[in-house]
Amino acid sequence: ARLNGKDYLQYPRERYFNPGAGEVRVKIRLHDQVEGKRPQIIFNTGIGVAKTAPWQGTGVNTFSLGCWGGEDLKFAVTSQNFLTERVSIPVKEAALVPGKWQEVVARWGGFNDPQGKPFIEIELDGHKNRFDDAAAFGEMGVDTQGLKSRKTPLPFYIRPQTELAFGAAMQIPGTGLGCDLGRIEMVCPERERFLVEFAQGLGEESGGGLLEWKLNPVELRERGKHGAVLGAGPKRIRLTALESGGEAEVREEVVPYASPGLPAASIRHFQKGAEDPSTRLRASTKGDYLLLLFADEQAGSQFRPTAGGFELTLNGARRIFEVSQQGANILNLRD
Repeated sequence: ARLNGKDYLQYPRERYFNPGAGEVRVKIRLHDQVEGKRPQIIFNTGIGVAKTAPWQGTGVNTFSLGCWGGEDLKFAVTSQNFLTERVSIPVKEAALVPGKWQEVVARWGGFNDPQGKPFIEIELDGHKNRFDDAAAFGEMGVDTQGLKSRKTPLPFYIRPQTELAFGAAMQIPGTGLGCDLGRIEMVCPERERFLVEFAQGLGEESGGGLLEWKLNPVELRERGKHGAVLGAGPKRIRLTALESGGEAEVREEVVPYASPGLPAASIRHFQKGAEDPSTRLRASTKGDYLLLLFADEQAGSQFRPTAGGFELTLNGARRIFEVSQQGANILNLRD
């Protein structure tokens, strides 16, 4: 699989990944020399890359394998308590070399277990480094909350909730790595073995699926095949899905209540209906882009597709938009 540095591959997490312990192996060949000024990620799950503003993401519950803050190969984990631990292989020991097939391995264990002995390990071309300082993982001394009273190590809790990403960090732009991937293998306790041999295809890669928006409306009044009507106080707001290539569809699904993470999970809601299941909208398309238009029904909005974009009339004012396939701005207003 050839990645250009702007894309990445993503795979399901639940069946294969165990945040408590596991091993991931990636056969990789770089296109160019590693840049020291930005993150270049081989494997990631969770939203963010450890200690790398402005790519930091949520700052909790992340696994990251790659190069950032220099050319050294690193493997870092960030707990749900904002504690980051990392292990690296300096370039003087071993380095990723453009044009050469190499195998990168990351291992972890002892997480999410009060009796566990946390460790992380990284390996490249036979060079292996391991970090297993129980006091560091257990926040002995001054912890992330600034407290000094702890006499026994804390468990290292970490539970990413995203898919598995290879070739960049999940949902974090600017972290892509131009490379060829020859093989991916992940083995975790109590999980299925994850193996992708690219000579046989991409496997369960899901990044090329439907473009989709998921919305949680406060008040869903109506739903049609290509839109819906939402309540905003006394007003009726019409939602229209705008897309390219084929027709956008709007579906609905019932989502059970889920308690928030971290310490807030202990909070109980006594307001009537606060923990009832909710209805979520899913707007999707097989085309190249998907835009959602929210407009007051009284505004009398009209939409007409054009070459490379669309024409929108709202309150009698006519605007023409172009959809860009490149650059930071997806929509451009034509004068």
